Amino acid sequence: MARSRRSASQRAPRSSMTVEREAVVGAPPVIVRRALTEGELVKRWWSAWSGCAVDDATLDARPGGLYSVTSTTRYGTEHFVRGAFVELGASRIVVTWRTDLAPESVSVVSFDLESAGRRGTRVVLRHTELEPAEERMQMEEGWDRILAVMRRGIPLLRGEASTPEGALGA
Repeated sequence: MARSRRSASQRAPRSSMTVEREAVVGAPPVIVRRALTEGELVKRWWSAWSGCAVDDATLDARPGGLYSVTSTTRYGTEHFVRGAFVELGASRIVVTWRTDLAPESVSVVSFDLESAGRRGTRVVLRHTELEPAEERMQMEEGWDRILAVMRRGIPLLRGEASTPEGALGA
């Protein structure tokens, strides 16, 4: 039986406490992974397209390592997201997630990265353990916006994000 290729927004939600989205980002998986785990790259793609200036992006990308991203909107409002890396593989990143919008709530976000051939990388995002339902609704809108920013911003890193050996490829 063929696997359905419907977008996440067309799928029925798994539960009221989970957000699931998917997008194709026009860069190879290794660049997308680096763009999600390296502070300087997060600052560049996020600031370029989000309408926010990323003031700080500190990421200790290893299991148990902490991360913190602070940004300021064009209206001067500061926001943060903080957490820890739970799992960090070549094609899967899992982090805990806490924001200034719900500082008492800790949830879990996973990014599964899969080659989409010439199109780039298929990113499947799952945000689980969201409580209450209002937080889930807020995160649905937020992740739609973040994935749109990723689709625009990460491909710009293709020529700039390289390993010392230049092994990222095009």
